[in-house]
Formats: sequence, structure tokens, C-alpha cells
Amino acid sequence: MSVTESRVFYLMGASGSGKDSLLRGCRRIFTEADRCFVAHRYITREPELAGENHIWLSEQEFAKRQQLGAFAMHWQAHGRRYGVGAEINHWLDQGISVLVNGSRSYLPSAQALYHHRLVPVMIEVDDDTLRQRLLLRGREDAAEVERRIRRAREQAVPLGKRMLRVDNSADLEAGVDALVRVIRGYGIASDLPDRAYGGDC
Repeated sequence: MSVTESRVFYLMGASGSGKDSLLRGCRRIFTEADRCFVAHRYITREPELAGENHIWLSEQEFAKRQQLGAFAMHWQAHGRRYGVGAEINHWLDQGISVLVNGSRSYLPSAQALYHHRLVPVMIEVDDDTLRQRLLLRGREDAAEVERRIRRAREQAVPLGKRMLRVDNSADLEAGVDALVRVIRGYGIASDLPDRAYGGDC
């Protein structure tokens, strides 16, 4: 993969779709030959043992880093602030692709930053599997789980021709294998010129 062929694989999916587990699996499987890093997110939320492997920042520290341009991307959701470090732009310049845990609502802004270099990846889970996972997680009651499933349907991102799709309804290993396969098999060649990208927005 040459320097101009690096990409931002932008992972999306409903809460409970298994994104965190898939990212952990990719970190375990990717080798030097893949030339793809899994980016950590910076979040104003204390870490959880079974949750995302993120970097916890206070509101004050997050704001300071944002003002100093330390984030390539950042957004707010569910009362928290999320950031992806500006280090990913250095990796891209070195010809290393990046797998990012993104937000569906932030997708248009991410596309404006990275243009054709950004490749949306939608993690899909059938309703029954999503319901079981959310109930087992134990954070919400049955009514809230149904509301989450309904919101996931309503907020579904239209699938464009460059949207990669990964079904994570089966066991974790199958989901990780599917995600790694689509990233490794992605058609890197592009007839579009590279454009400027990155920076605080």
C-alpha cells in the first residue's frame, strides 16, 4: 500500500452491535503487512472493564486539547465528548490506514475532512440479536431496549456504493473475520486525486 492509498475506515453501528469487540479483535489480528492501525478514542467517560479501550479525559483536558488542535475529529453524544487524535493524520501520511470507531451523526463532517479517503463501514445486527445483547448488558430495561432498537432503525445510514457492510449477528470470531476480510480486500485504487484532510473542525 503506497502513501497515497491509505484510508480511514470509519466504523459505525448501533449500541450493542459489537463494535468494541470487533476493534479488539482487529488489534489482535492486524500485522505489519496490513499497514492498518486501530485508533483509540479520547472520551470524557471513565473506562469500564468490559467497555471500550479508550483514553479518559476530563472535560477541562478535552477542551484544552480541542483548542490546541490535538484532535483530527471530535463530536458530542449522550452527554459525552469524543475525539480521535490528530496522530491519525501522521499515520495516513506514512501510508498507514486507520480503523476508527465513528459516529453516524458525525459521518458528513468526517467525509468533508477526508473525502474519498474515508470509507464508511456499517456493522449490522439483526433485531433479535441486538435485543439479546442489550438485555444481557443490563444497562436498560426492556422498554428502553426496544426504544434503542427503534432508534437504530430510524437512524440507519443510507448505503452508498462505497459503504462496506459487515454482519455481526453471529459469534464474535465470525464478525472479526468478516471485518478484517472486507478491510484487507477493499479496492484501494482510486481515480480521484488526493485532497487535503485532517485538522480540527
